Amino acid sequence: MSLFINHHSFVLLTLGLWLGLALVVWRAPARARGRGLLALGVMGATLVGLWLALRTGTGGQTETAQVDAQLGQGRPVLVELYSDY
Repeated sequence: MSLFINHHSFVLLTLGLWLGLALVVWRAPARARGRGLLALGVMGATLVGLWLALRTGTGGQTETAQVDAQLGQGRPVLVELYSDY
């Protein structure tokens, strides 16, 4: 369970924040609810846009055989590991 939370922490945190603000908007007076719904829509679109923009994708993957060939040549090699989440 902790691995799931670790990998999806941005999504879970922003979803919780968005739902909390939706509850505040829901309890607002009717005349202010329209502006609150607009703000929630803008916030939701911004969060989805950030999530899509910050993902790194799979473009940096290297085959194991290529890494083994470089490591065997006697020169230093930087190996960078990262997670998409």
